[in-house]
Amino acid sequence: MNKKEVKDTYKALEKLSEKQRKAIILCDFKELSYKESAIVMNISLNYFKVLLFRARKAVRENMKGSEKSER
Repeated sequence: MNKKEVKDTYKALEKLSEKQRKAIILCDFKELSYKESAIVMNISLNYFKVLLFRARKAVRENMKGSEKSER
C-alpha cells in the first residue's frame, strides 16, 4: 500500500463505530480468529461475524466515496 491508500484506509476506519473499528482491528490487523475476536469483545460469535461484515462493507463504501470525490 502506498501512503495515500494507508491514509484513506485510516480515514475510512475513523468513520466507523467503535465496535466496528475494533472488530476490523482484531481480525484484520491483529489476525485473531473470529472466535478469539468475539471473546476479546465479549460478544457472541454470530454477532461478531455480522459486525465485521458490516464494518468491512462500510470501509469499502467509504473508500469508494473518497475515490469519487478526488476525481
